[in-house]
Amino acid sequence: MYLRMINGKHFLSLGLVLFSLRIYSQSFDKKITSDNLKLPNKEVAGYSTSFDFSQEKVLLGWWKYAKKFALPKNMRTHYEVTIPATENARSVVIFTQASGETKPTTFKLGIKTGDMSKEEKQKYSKQAKAMLLDFKRWYYLRNYEEQLERLEKDLPSADSMNWAVWMEFVEKREEILKKIRGI
Repeated sequence: MYLRMINGKHFLSLGLVLFSLRIYSQSFDKKITSDNLKLPNKEVAGYSTSFDFSQEKVLLGWWKYAKKFALPKNMRTHYEVTIPATENARSVVIFTQASGETKPTTFKLGIKTGDMSKEEKQKYSKQAKAMLLDFKRWYYLRNYEEQLERLEKDLPSADSMNWAVWMEFVEKREEILKKIRGI
């Protein structure tokens, strides 16, 4: 945040205004719909949701998220993640795909169900939907946390602080916190 002195008063610079617009333009919603992923030589049933971010940023976010439980492979048209089998669960292959040259980005997630029984397909399909929502929550929370850090970092020092600047900061911080509580 930068201050400019005009006619003896402090005014916020364009930086804070642009930051404010960025906050308003990003809103989380829990909407997830059934959708198909179109992969080379096959179509996979799954789910999709929308992000108010570029495709590149969403894919990078997915890679960071998926790295926590497996090694995502970039297959050029989609990502593929294999979650190894455990004593209580089979190995699961997850496919993800993002589209949208500009915002919003549509992000799709589906699972390989080839040799699964009907009950397993239902169980893992439900879990895939939950994973997509979890990823979206994680992504937005991470983004809002970064916005809070930038907002605090851009605060002017105490010697150049005034009431209007402080109240503007409090307002912007509350807007971000309200969005976090909505997730």
